Amino acid sequence: MFKKKLSVVMLASLGLFGCGSDDDKKAVEEIAKPAGLNVQVEFYNEIPSFENRRAFRIEFLFDLNNSGDVNLYEEGDLFFTTIIDENEKENFVSIGKYRLTDEAEIGSELNFPVKTLGYSNLSKKDGKSVFTFKILNELELVESDSSERKEKMDTTVSEYERLVKSINGNTPISIRAFYWGNGVNSGDYIGRNVPTQGSILSIHDSKDDYEGDFNYVDIDSVTFTFN
Repeated sequence: MFKKKLSVVMLASLGLFGCGSDDDKKAVEEIAKPAGLNVQVEFYNEIPSFENRRAFRIEFLFDLNNSGDVNLYEEGDLFFTTIIDENEKENFVSIGKYRLTDEAEIGSELNFPVKTLGYSNLSKKDGKSVFTFKILNELELVESDSSERKEKMDTTVSEYERLVKSINGNTPISIRAFYWGNGVNSGDYIGRNVPTQGSILSIHDSKDDYEGDFNYVDIDSVTFTFN
């Protein structure tokens, strides 16, 4: 709702209801977009549906401290995860021992809920699957009933925002994707044991290098864009 109102106000102020320039229109579009990181992962094949207790999981580890380690709980790194199954979808990010999640009902000493971590989607096109994830630069916490807990939550979000804004086109990354459940297991990796080196803006992966008995999860390419 806020974005729509902002766009209308800017349209009116720039005179775009009929005579604005293309540059003005582009400026309005950019203002209406939430700042963040856009990730797109294309697969060679189509990932099946999620009936029979099957699920899809994809992980992105940004090695921001340049340790060369892919440890989930390492300080100074960001570890994003999306899990999709028949009933729900969850996005969360690990920052050291803490986790920010967009599942508001999940709350504990180490798990802090936010209203929106980002926007993820798994779609199908021309017999292939495509996963997209808009990772937001700034987050809004779900309010806490404890001042001590709120202080920890605020500190964690501030650290998240500092780290996510430091991601650039050469940040080392490790990517892991899985589809599993009820006798099915398929997975693929980029930078499995050691994060990638060099540009991450466009990454291509070999065909048929998946693991498991099925080729459902076989990464073709990964692209990153910033806005």
